[in-house]
Amino acid sequence: MALPARSIRLSRSLTRPFPAIPLLTSSRFTLSPSLVRHSTTPPQPAPPKDTPLSRALIQLRALSRRTGTDPLSLTSSFLILHELTALLPLLLIFYALHLLAFGQTLLDWAWGVEGGWMHEKAREWAEEGARRVERVGRRYGLFGYGVDGEEEDEGWVGRGRWAEEVGEAVAAYVVVKALLPVRIAASLYLAPPFARRVFEPAKRLVRTLRSRTGPGKGGS
Repeated sequence: MALPARSIRLSRSLTRPFPAIPLLTSSRFTLSPSLVRHSTTPPQPAPPKDTPLSRALIQLRALSRRTGTDPLSLTSSFLILHELTALLPLLLIFYALHLLAFGQTLLDWAWGVEGGWMHEKAREWAEEGARRVERVGRRYGLFGYGVDGEEEDEGWVGRGRWAEEVGEAVAAYVVVKALLPVRIAASLYLAPPFARRVFEPAKRLVRTLRSRTGPGKGGS
């Protein structure tokens, strides 16, 4: 029995190979190199900055295990001592430089000599100290900043009778920065006893006061 012509055409069309799908072969859908790069290599986080203070904080972990001190109390005690070993020497050195009139000599050495790592660091600390002294002076009205008759934009070098004290403050800052390794070592050594004898009792006192003044226990 002969098949109809329509059935023969349908069977021939089914046996023909299918054309390629344009969606898969079109260049319009090719991923750009930037997308491929970002999808295959995610950005790496920047490594932490290596500083003497960051290395000291790492040493506190081993110190906490060795002494049996609470890590949070030990870290807080270290940071408190680190600030105290900066503030107290700063005041004492400033007073000593003022008595000896040695501040300007130290600054002349820091700014006047070229070359050498030590002189470069001293110059960097002196510039940083000058900015900090000016900021503190303007905020609290020290060293002639904000005093009637003083120009606000003339800088500390030409501040007349205040220039010597400003220079001594900057020189004291340079000395304190140079003592950073000694300050960190002293803070690490004193942190465990400070945590046990000062910080932990202070925490217990705060907890006691909070429990006594908790909800329903305060005055009416």
